[in-house]
Order: sequence, then C-alpha cells, then structure tokens
Amino acid sequence: MQKKIKLVLLLLKYNWKSLLGFELLYKLLGGAIVVPSIYGLSQWIMKMMGYHYLTLENLKRFLKNPFTLVIFVAVVLTVCLYLMFDASALLFLAAHSYEQEKVTVLQTTRFAWRNMKRVFRKGNEKIIGGQMILFPYLSVGVIGNILATVTLPNFIKSGLRASRNWLLLGFVLLLLFGIHRLQYLFMFPYFTLEHCDYLQSKEKSRYLSRKNKWKDGMVLVWVQMLFYASYFILAAIGILLVLIIAKIFSQLHILNYVYTSAVWGLLQAIMLIVAAVGTPIGYITISVLYYLHKESNGEPVCHKEIDVQPVDAKSRKKVRMTEGLILITALCICTILIYNSATEHMNPQVEYLRTTEVTAHRGASAFYPENTMAAFEGAIEFGADWIELDVQQSKDGKIFVMHDHSFYRTTGLRDFSWNLTFDEIEQLDAGSFFSDTFAGEKIPSLEEVIELAKENYIRLNIEIKPSVNDTDIEKAVVDLIREMDFADSCVVSSQMYSCLEKVKEYDPEISTLYVMSLAYGNVNRLKAADSFSMEAGNVSPSMVSRIHNAGKQIFVWTVNNRKIINRMIDLNVDNIITDRVALVKECIYDGKTNDVINQYVKFLREL
Repeated sequence: MQKKIKLVLLLLKYNWKSLLGFELLYKLLGGAIVVPSIYGLSQWIMKMMGYHYLTLENLKRFLKNPFTLVIFVAVVLTVCLYLMFDASALLFLAAHSYEQEKVTVLQTTRFAWRNMKRVFRKGNEKIIGGQMILFPYLSVGVIGNILATVTLPNFIKSGLRASRNWLLLGFVLLLLFGIHRLQYLFMFPYFTLEHCDYLQSKEKSRYLSRKNKWKDGMVLVWVQMLFYASYFILAAIGILLVLIIAKIFSQLHILNYVYTSAVWGLLQAIMLIVAAVGTPIGYITISVLYYLHKESNGEPVCHKEIDVQPVDAKSRKKVRMTEGLILITALCICTILIYNSATEHMNPQVEYLRTTEVTAHRGASAFYPENTMAAFEGAIEFGADWIELDVQQSKDGKIFVMHDHSFYRTTGLRDFSWNLTFDEIEQLDAGSFFSDTFAGEKIPSLEEVIELAKENYIRLNIEIKPSVNDTDIEKAVVDLIREMDFADSCVVSSQMYSCLEKVKEYDPEISTLYVMSLAYGNVNRLKAADSFSMEAGNVSPSMVSRIHNAGKQIFVWTVNNRKIINRMIDLNVDNIITDRVALVKECIYDGKTNDVINQYVKFLREL
C-alpha cells in the first residue's frame, strides 16, 4: 500500500504544472466547443426533422428516425474520442513522471495528437469500442454524484419502481460484464506507451492482469467510492458556508431564493469539479497499477518512442502566451455558457429536460408597486427570468406601462390613459397606493423598461392592453422593439387575438403569446400565437401535451401558492407568472434536486 501511495504521489507531483495546465486548457476548451455544438446540433436536428418540441408522445418516433440515430452515434463517437485524447495525454504525463522527466503542455498535446492518429490505422479502430465500454466503469462515482444531485422525472421513477427485478438483473449483468472487461484495463496504456496494435494491446493486457483482476477491480471500486464521498464532503462544507452567510442576511426578502439557488449552484459546481478530476485520477490509478504489475511480473517498462520534439527556449514564451490566450478565451466562453444555462437562455425544447422559467408579474409586485421601475428592479434582484408588464398608449401616442385603462386604482386620478399626454402621466404618483415608502414613484415608458432589461439581460413579456381610442398601438410597440433591437429578448402578448394578428402583420419574426382563460380544440389553428398563456386552474396534462406537441410553449398565471407551483412544475409548464418570484425559484430548485440531497441539506440546516 505504501508503495502504491508513493507512486501515486510521484505521478501526480512530478509534472503537476503540465498536468494542471493541460487539464484546464483541455476541459475548458472542450466545454467551450463541445457543449454549444451539441446544443446547436440538437436544435438543428429538431428543426430539420420538423420537431419544434420533443415530448413523450413524439420522442420515440424522433429517436427511431435513421437520421437521428446516425447523429446520436456520431455524437457518442466524438465524445469517446475526446475522452481518449485526454487519456493519451494523461498516460504520457504519467509515463514521464515515472521516468522523472519534465514535459510541457505543448509536448503533451503533440503526443496525444499523434497517438490519436494511430487509432484510425487499419485494425486499431476497434480500440475505440473497447474504451467506449470502459469509460462508464471508470466514471461510476461521477455518475453516482449526478444521480444524487438531480431528481428524475416521475414517469422514470414509476418505471424504475415497476421494473425492480429487471433492474436488479441488469445491474448484476453489468457487474459481471465489468469484471470480465477488467482483463482489458491496460489495453490503452500498451497501445499508447508501447505502440502495440489493437490485438497486441489486448493480449498483453490480458496477460498482465491475469493474477490481479479482482484486486484491480477493488482498487477501482475504492477510487469511485472516494469520488462519491468527496462530493458529499465538499457539498457539506459549501452548504454550511451558505447557511452562515444566509444567517447574516436573514432580513432580506430574497433570502430563500438566494439560499436555494446558491446551494443548487454550489452542488452543480462541485459536481463539475469532481467530474473534471475524475478522468485524471482514473488514469493515474490505471498507470500506477500498470507499473506495479509490470515490476511484479519482472516485465520491463518500455516507453517506446515516447519522447517528442522539445520546445526551444525562444519558442517557449510564445507557446505560453498562446496557451494563456486560449485559456482566457475558453474561460470566457464557458462563463457565458454557464450564465446562459443558469438564466435559461439555453433551455432545450424537450419535456423533462427544460427548466421552468419564472416571470415576475408586473414586476416584483408582492413587494413593490406594480408596473413601476422599482418593481422591475426588484424582479431582477429576485432572479426572475422574465418580467411581465402591461402597456397602453397615451394621448400623444407614447407607449407607457400600466395595467388598468383608468389611473384611479394606482394613482388616485379619475381619468383614462387616452386622455393624458405622457408628460402629464409622468407627473402622477404610482407608488403611494402601495406604501408611503414608494411615494413619488413614476409610471415608466416602455422604452425605459427595455433599457433596464437590456442592461440586466432579462427578458420581457409585453402585454398590449388595446382600447378603441388607440392609434396602431401594435405597430408602435413593434417599431419600438425593432428600434431598440430587442426582438430576441421579448414576447408580445395580448388577450385580444386580433392584436397578435396585427403584430405578425407588422413583423412575423416577433414572438407572440396568446393570453386566455382556457383552451380547447386544435391550438394549431391559432397561427398568430407562437405560445399560450393560461390561468393555472385551467391547465391540465393533456393541454400541456397538446401545446407542446404543436411546438409551442405554455405560460401559466398568476401562481403564488406553493402547492399549485409544484403542480405546475410537475406538469412541465414552460413559464410560471407569479407575484412571488423567490418562492417559485425555491420550488424549482427543490424540484431539480434529488431527495437524497434535499434530506442532506435539511440535516445540515438542523445542525
């Protein structure tokens, strides 16, 4: 055991700078390229095949399509090659550390590239399948962490419960198959470090592991259990820190949302870190076993032609600058991807994968006067994905934000929107009706709200409240959206279908949302409506399924009760419009988190 630990430390320590540098560059660059590519490819495939939204009803048909299968195999193959490139580099670094020779990131990359070219030589391509089978067994701890973090959809849980015996049988078969594959554990090290072909690597691996298969299996199980445990240990430390910070800011309205989202974000970050570390540790473990077995069998350690062309001192500075530039670029792209994922800007049109988004109804109207800049700024603080606001037209044609046609309820003035110019409207007090704290709060123009939304990267649900006194209010709204280049970050809604028809006439590219109390019949007939907004009490599973199968989204309003919020999440609605943004966010994060983690968090909170 002492010898194993010493060898592990040697392989990790001797070229640690190059190991860290390569892994940072490779994983960040991979995230920056692979993630958006897969997302973009999936969206493109759906569009090419005429699927606007994947649901349980059309998923089977989608997956059976030969084109889908070809793309799926290509994606799996690409991911496998990506992992094999990483494995080649790690084995190279471990080999040089074993020989106590320093290597650079560039040398490591060059070697991995040359090794991957050998994979495609005639007869060697079979090693791809061998590694593809091996990777899941080397990632059991990481897979366990993912399953412990996220919750499974109810239909999957029900299916699993109904198939316990088959699951147990499947688990036993996978275990037996994994034990059988242990004899090929060293196939890739032989292929990479000794330049053996596929068949030679296979035979040599089988010979090397013939006496140690069970011991090697136990070592790998121990390493995977260590990964699984490390996730929970790191999570405990992070959650306790969040709890301490939450206590300090216990008076804030947004406490529950901040706490819940912080815990969720923390768990995701830890999961990504553990997953990123998984491959290096896995292959360092394989390298340790490889060298120890060779020494034990009296087999010479042969690193055939492992050296690569050295980098001269003059070029080293340029290489480091290039590496630094790539690292910064990849880091920036990954940061943007994480932000887009967290804010649901990269939200797949797939039921059970799509995260329910949250719209602040007239801003954060539970804590601020509705449809005011204070309410909209509050919605941003609460972490809303969207803001819903109502727009009307003043006497002089200006588009301003207010729900009622009458000013009386929110300003005390007994007059109507079409009787006042916007200059006169701006003089009204739209805050005192809510609280003296907000005395003097103004009625904003739509232009002001769009500027705020652009500055804070939040999307708007702009509901038009037309009246018989308006002059082309739809065109005025569309023109303003286009003028401010905001079409991709908003949806125009109305309870009047004819209003949406006019919007589409002026600009077919602007997304529209039909607000209605209930829906029945064929929703495809409503061509001017890109999506639908319904009162929550009228939403049923069949309605959600019908709208999704039409390739459209469903927004629900106005949901402020925890029980109803959870029901809407279970129904897989796309967007919940609420006065209580923090509560909805909390329910969404709780729903996304596995019961094991929820109980774990609850236990830590009670300490």
